[in-house]
Amino acid sequence: MHFSTRRRPSIASLVLSVSLAGALSALAGCGGHGGAGAGAVMPAPGAPPGARSLMSVSSAYTTAIMVDTPSVYFRLDETSGTTVYDFTQHGHTGTINGTKTFGVAGALTSDSDTAMGFNGTSTNIQGTVTTLGSEYSLEAWIKSSSSAEQHFIDIEPQQFMLSGGQLIFGTAGDYLSSPKYTYADGRYHHVVATYDGATKKIYVDSALVVSKADASSALTATTLHVGHFYGGGYLFSGSLDEVAVYYHALTATQVTAHYNAAKSGAPTPAPSSTAVPNHVMTADYVATNGGTTKAASTLAPWLNWASTSWQENPDVKAAGIKAMFYTDPNRQQPGDPMYTSDETTFAHTCGGSRIKSTYITSQYLMSPASSSMRTQWKNYVAEESDGATWDAIFEDDTNDVLYTTATPCDYSAPSWLSSSQGQDSSLSPTPIIYNGLQIDDQMALNSSSNVLGGMYEGCYSDSTTYPKIWDDPYWLNMENTELAMAKAGKLFICLGRDTTSASSAVDARLYVYASFLLTWAQTSSILWESYGTSSAFNVLPEVKLVAMNPLVAAPTDVSSLKTSGGVYAREYANCYIYGTAVGACATVVNPDRYNSHSYPYGTKYKHTLTLSGSSVIDGGTVTATGAAPPTTLSALKGVVVFL
Repeated sequence: MHFSTRRRPSIASLVLSVSLAGALSALAGCGGHGGAGAGAVMPAPGAPPGARSLMSVSSAYTTAIMVDTPSVYFRLDETSGTTVYDFTQHGHTGTINGTKTFGVAGALTSDSDTAMGFNGTSTNIQGTVTTLGSEYSLEAWIKSSSSAEQHFIDIEPQQFMLSGGQLIFGTAGDYLSSPKYTYADGRYHHVVATYDGATKKIYVDSALVVSKADASSALTATTLHVGHFYGGGYLFSGSLDEVAVYYHALTATQVTAHYNAAKSGAPTPAPSSTAVPNHVMTADYVATNGGTTKAASTLAPWLNWASTSWQENPDVKAAGIKAMFYTDPNRQQPGDPMYTSDETTFAHTCGGSRIKSTYITSQYLMSPASSSMRTQWKNYVAEESDGATWDAIFEDDTNDVLYTTATPCDYSAPSWLSSSQGQDSSLSPTPIIYNGLQIDDQMALNSSSNVLGGMYEGCYSDSTTYPKIWDDPYWLNMENTELAMAKAGKLFICLGRDTTSASSAVDARLYVYASFLLTWAQTSSILWESYGTSSAFNVLPEVKLVAMNPLVAAPTDVSSLKTSGGVYAREYANCYIYGTAVGACATVVNPDRYNSHSYPYGTKYKHTLTLSGSSVIDGGTVTATGAAPPTTLSALKGVVVFL
């Protein structure tokens, strides 16, 4: 099997020669696959965060709440300090005033999470909330034996209170009151007040108890008052738990789901419909292009995809590894398997001259519109499939005219893309994985029904000079491409190109893996790294960490995962190392090339991911018991943290 050793420029050269405005297009020139083209935020430093209980995640209840996207969510399970942690990614922490009691019995029977005691004379919490407008919900678990007027959630002018055992929601002259006066009975009650722009409602213990039309209950204030009247006084006496505020009116179904999750849910396991894999999906070269020559049976526990040769195909397939065959119908040079003297296969200038690569001077740009080139490609794939079964054909330099001596005659990006789509479809039904996700509009290639996915070269690491890719625009584009490919149901192969010895690149590896996990999807994200190992096998032990059940669903844009402190973060309810549960975890990345930013989770998480050694078959190790997370993440820093 033929693999050339030609390579394209790294980000290092692009940074020197390309303006920021053209950076995304220029990034298409980095790398080569075997050749040519181959949150919630704690306060700012100085404000001591409160310690939190170990049951602050991993419950059916928290999952039910987070699915419905609260603006603020206080679990009230702190064990010390004056700061209340916001369980969402919005950074609306609260400040505790007065005398409080930590660690009182919580409302949930589904986990042992604790609540906070309020003394009725001084205890209260003040926080912030984004303007809610004309649709919102207020939710809490309350327990009190006092008949006094006592407010538990206020956002001026709206009040949610208990008075004489009766629940009251609204503002002076426009209150909505429950028909019963029995809720100051010393037992926990799940209470929810909603407003949808037209109707106010109160739910108690999953049941709608009262509602009325109201056209004047919009909220513009941004201060959240928990445990007291917004104007002062009327403090709550008893226990409060699981306080949440929403930008929208919860439905009856959602309210019931929250109540049921609290009463009957168990700590959230991995989804029953999805088995927890021993590692994230991986790819590597096997017995070709400098890849490992270890037996496929040795690699099989760790490897999902192998780029391999016709000769090795039977062993790779027998071991249960998916086999991929490298081709490049878009660049050919004399001696390459699809090179012919047929002029119609080449791209030409308007003067009729062939166009060459500026990096491999003997290599020519081919025409994706050429029927002869398509036939050459199809015949070559058929030849290499005789006696071999391929799960995908890898297509290098797809839809790529960069780094060539001239522009093809009458070139336009849309027409070249259309020809590339046609070329891919011409190989149907043979599955294709294309290269070049760093090229603008490359995901349009997904429209061909036989396309399984694409590769992004220089993914989160580009070279020994640039072992960590920075935010604008490179890192952001990588994260958003990972998200978009998952949404499209296509494979996303993340090819890192740092060839530093794996054992010497632990910090960079942590940055890359934290970035990869931030937007990963179990069925689409594939990690392929290039760090140096003694076995030439590039699957490293960090891939054993599998993060499941994200508390924030996959967004459309990674900007939704940016915390107010400037880092990007995402929490997962259930995490595993090679199939063994290690509890909840979170991935945190500071892709800022120049500046440090605050770590967002305070003392919630106690340990960090640690790596040592080299590949999984060379004795490399991973643990979830490393040192405490830092209070600040330095520039280009990534961490994965555990309870």
